[in-house]
Amino acid sequence: MSGQLYYDVDYKQRLEAAETLHRTFVEIIEQIKRKENPTLIFPKRTLSNTIYDEERKLLLLGPKKQKRKFLDVNEARKFMQTLLMAKIIYEALINNEYPTIRDLYYRGKHSIIYYDHKGRRREENTWDEQKESDAIIRDIEVLTGLLREDMLILSKEKGKLVGKIKLKSGGDVIDASKMGHGAYALEPTPDLIEILDVDADFVLVVEKDAVFQQLHRYRFWEKRRALLITSAGQPDRATRRFVKRLNEECGLPVYVLTDADPYGWYIYSVFKIGSITLSYESEKLATPKARFLGVSMTDIFGERDNKGRIIKQP
Repeated sequence: MSGQLYYDVDYKQRLEAAETLHRTFVEIIEQIKRKENPTLIFPKRTLSNTIYDEERKLLLLGPKKQKRKFLDVNEARKFMQTLLMAKIIYEALINNEYPTIRDLYYRGKHSIIYYDHKGRRREENTWDEQKESDAIIRDIEVLTGLLREDMLILSKEKGKLVGKIKLKSGGDVIDASKMGHGAYALEPTPDLIEILDVDADFVLVVEKDAVFQQLHRYRFWEKRRALLITSAGQPDRATRRFVKRLNEECGLPVYVLTDADPYGWYIYSVFKIGSITLSYESEKLATPKARFLGVSMTDIFGERDNKGRIIKQP
């Protein structure tokens, strides 16, 4: 029965994602019927179109749009790539599959044979590197409003969790306080995880896996009533999404422990306000109420004015 329930959750998500994809791209057929130049219109995923929303404390996409046209020498290849990737994802959804982003790259990678204006035989790869197909997946996310996870596209598990929390995943109940010296690996589809019970006062997100392991062995999470999470460096999307859920759904304050260097502050900012690359997903991934925990430069050198004079001792 539990397995059937899990299947039903997946089925509903598959159906909704497949319908959204179909609704988005069937418009291309309608444009062709109207004898129009097939065109995709979606927000620009560029630095110049990324804005910081002061009110919501998030990095978001701005109002600028871009057009990807079939009858445009500069856009035709990307137009083809977009429709090809949408087709592959749609087929995976209706065939009850769980592809990884690497799978999608290989499924779509092939050569297209054509003849130029002089009748010479030519070949063109659909994409040469995975970064091309990954970028197209992000374009489809922007076009459809679906997260990659909503389309049941998987990625490598990276984040880990330990603490007094009970979860339901795939019909199984997981107690993250009974993992021995290990930890629960956060699955790449975090919204399919059902949070059953939480007995903690806050969430501590740790940048480095080594520090996480040390705190886990010390049973910090038990002694301080915390949920302990590591992003193992740059956080993946699943970890960011799950941290946001713990903050919003469970009302747990979030503290991010990183090094006091530019990379550590960047990781903290990604958890808090989002990233430029995924600014279109900040509302689902970022936790604006997250707070930094750790040593800062002012703790060591004091606070200084613009002339370098100490105005506050460390």
